[in-house]
Amino acid sequence: SHPATRTVYAVPVPTPPPPERPAGILSSAAIRDACAAALGVTVYALTSAGRNHLTTKPRQVLIHLCVEYSGQPYVAIGQAFGNRDHGSVVVAAQNARVRLAGGHAPTVAMYVAAKAALLAKYPRACPLERPRSGPKTSW
Repeated sequence: SHPATRTVYAVPVPTPPPPERPAGILSSAAIRDACAAALGVTVYALTSAGRNHLTTKPRQVLIHLCVEYSGQPYVAIGQAFGNRDHGSVVVAAQNARVRLAGGHAPTVAMYVAAKAALLAKYPRACPLERPRSGPKTSW
């Protein structure tokens, strides 16, 4: 729904097409939609303001998967999960990462099920490297 041209000072200027995603890169909404049923929650529950553990734990796991596979900024991931703030996305992904690293069995089971559902629907999906922010080591 982008106009083909826009007018600047009465001179039509062509509008560039939106950038295409390379093969294997998914949007956060696509990841959320592909994995919700595998975790036993609805997309409505994932995008709602509900804070009970039956929705927050799967939401955190899916946000972690979105950080891993979508390559989108935290703001875009938050928008796919009910217009959440980017800080909420960072904390959710961190909570899931900590529980996965600690071998928390329910979280690991959710992660494995969600990842299997994601790869079943999108076999070419691949994890992406996210640049890590932190102190610069070289100037």
